[in-house]
Amino acid sequence: MKPSVVVDTIPTLVNLVLDDYVKVCSLKLGSKILETISVNSQKVEDVKSLSDEGKYAYLLALFNKSKEVFGPKVAGRDLEKSVKGVMSRFGVTKGYLDLLAVLPEGVLEEEKYTLLQKGELERKIKERTKELEEAKEELSKRISEGSIELETERNKLKLVLYNVFDGIFALDRQSKIIAFNKSMEDLTGFLESEVLGNNVDDYVKFLNADKEALTSDIYYPSLKVIEDKTVYKAENLTLKGKHNKEYHVSLVSSAIAEGGPSNVGCIVTIHDVTTQKELEVMKLDFVSIAAHELRTPLTSLRGYLTLLLEANEAKKMLSEEELVYLERCYLSSNQLFSLVENLLNVSRIERGNVQLNREIVEWSPLVSQIIQSFGSLAKERRVKLTYTPISTSTKVNVDPIMIGEVLSNLLDNAIRYTPSGGSVHVFLEPSDRFIITHVKDTGQGIPKESLPHLFTKFYRVSGVLEQGSKGTGLGLYISKEIVKLHGGEISVASELDKGSTFSFTVPKA
Repeated sequence: MKPSVVVDTIPTLVNLVLDDYVKVCSLKLGSKILETISVNSQKVEDVKSLSDEGKYAYLLALFNKSKEVFGPKVAGRDLEKSVKGVMSRFGVTKGYLDLLAVLPEGVLEEEKYTLLQKGELERKIKERTKELEEAKEELSKRISEGSIELETERNKLKLVLYNVFDGIFALDRQSKIIAFNKSMEDLTGFLESEVLGNNVDDYVKFLNADKEALTSDIYYPSLKVIEDKTVYKAENLTLKGKHNKEYHVSLVSSAIAEGGPSNVGCIVTIHDVTTQKELEVMKLDFVSIAAHELRTPLTSLRGYLTLLLEANEAKKMLSEEELVYLERCYLSSNQLFSLVENLLNVSRIERGNVQLNREIVEWSPLVSQIIQSFGSLAKERRVKLTYTPISTSTKVNVDPIMIGEVLSNLLDNAIRYTPSGGSVHVFLEPSDRFIITHVKDTGQGIPKESLPHLFTKFYRVSGVLEQGSKGTGLGLYISKEIVKLHGGEISVASELDKGSTFSFTVPKA
């Protein structure tokens, strides 16, 4: 059983080691030699009376004297024996480790190295453990705060998404619904809780303009779409709700990408345009009714004006100035009649009520005939009007009256916007399935920024083309729609101050 002595300080250990070491040296050196040992040049009468520092100095002096007499190995071995004796009796303590650090060189070097390394390791482990515990506590605190912030932001985002006016829903890779906002609930009649985790095509049903189903495999962005950084867009769609209630909508779908071109889903935005569509129908109704109401009196007015202009007796009764007024009235009535016809055509086109009476006709003679009807206008405006036919067959399957209106409209524009001395040239170009008709003029040209809008309803080019123009912005729109009904395309190439070339295709028979 070890004595109950506190041995956690160097002075205590020095006392214990010194007591043992003095006994060993007394036996080996003799008392006379011990009396010669001094501390700070003073002889030591009583070792126990020395201070802690003095006892340590005496221990070193005694060790050095032993080295002189017996040599370093024997002296070191004797001191090690005393130290180990203390260790055996009291065990290794923090004080003992501190003692090893101050023992003379050559004493317990191996243990000194091992134990000091162990002590240093323990110290570093404790320091590192403390640092890790502090870091863990800080990390836990930050995670807790971050979780609260993340949850707050998630709730904000969910609240915003849920209350957005447009319908928004998100899909995963299997086209299953992972988000569904309030507007989508209103449009479809299904609650978010009903649809989450289910296939979107079972709850969100779209029809295109041809009443064909638009399913998720069509609007779900493919990998190619993600790489091209494009989205799927569709307009003029019908969304059928829970109780077969229908809404007019437009759709935009974009990929949810998670680093690189990896598709983790898509988000779809639905814009309800039902109200706008209803307003458009009301406007079309108004335009159609107004145009029909205007057409009847205009027809009568034009008829009477024609009779007056052709009647010889009327010409005798009217002065030359009055005849000029009469001709101006007739021209104005024709312009107004043309406007009414255009408005009626727009109404028919947008309602889908245009019926083509297709015939197989030779296109080249029909083009020549229409060009001849513009001879007087070209002569009046001093514009050279030419046509280059082609020798091959030009049989086409068209509604000759409707497609003739397209060519007439392009010729009228070309002649009116070409200055005196200029020219308008018409030529044909055959292709595999179509015959392309080109109307090329040397007029003022069209600004580049206006080209994308040229075939838009009621669009008129700003700037020089407006000067003296009485157009309504409907002619090119109607021409585009007529060509589309025939399965063709219409386009324009133009350069300011050099002229324009309008081209459209008609299907071969």
